[in-house]
Amino acid sequence: MKYTILFLVFISSLMACRKGEDSEGNEIINGKWSTGGYDIILYDASGAVVRHTVADAIKSYWAFDNLQIKFSNDINADVQTSDYKVMNMLGAKTLFIENKDITSFQNWTIAEQTSNYMIISAIIKDKTQLTYGQNQVAAKGLKTIYLSKVL
Repeated sequence: MKYTILFLVFISSLMACRKGEDSEGNEIINGKWSTGGYDIILYDASGAVVRHTVADAIKSYWAFDNLQIKFSNDINADVQTSDYKVMNMLGAKTLFIENKDITSFQNWTIAEQTSNYMIISAIIKDKTQLTYGQNQVAAKGLKTIYLSKVL
């Protein structure tokens, strides 16, 4: 009887830990954020950087509420809207934006987040975005966006 109880406690604790690691959609991002710049890094097949672009010319605005993101920028004042989710899987937080046309990517990894800033990144897979130089194509790429909370 004592071993049965210990076994049940052990199984319960394992299931509780696993449930916490795979929870998704429980977190929300609130407030208005603006870009403080972004990086695009392209890599060759060996992992060496072949191009690193740093930009901050076009300011964009990301307004989050409980369910949706509203996106606009300085060039186009039209506000685009999409549903979003924050998923926490195996300790990594992912921002999933339903309408990829808004931000070019649907899946963003939340690399860092505080109440005042957030760093998100996405893996570039599209060959047109991996092109550099004289029609050379990188093996992989990473776009990182630096967001600051608008107070």
